[in-house]
Amino acid sequence: MTNTELILNMLAEASTKDISAATNPKDFEESKKVAKQGGNVAKVQEWNWKPKREKRWYQN
Repeated sequence: MTNTELILNMLAEASTKDISAATNPKDFEESKKVAKQGGNVAKVQEWNWKPKREKRWYQN
């Protein structure tokens, strides 16, 4: 795992914790939604962070 991957993973975990504290999910389904939201924070950052020269799977 690269340093960037570790940082993005930490961002996802921290974001999920903060979202969970703010929304206080009541059951498993609500917790799953919170986990997805936290993961999406890191996903958006990864999308913007990678060098533009790197070819990605969606750039055919």
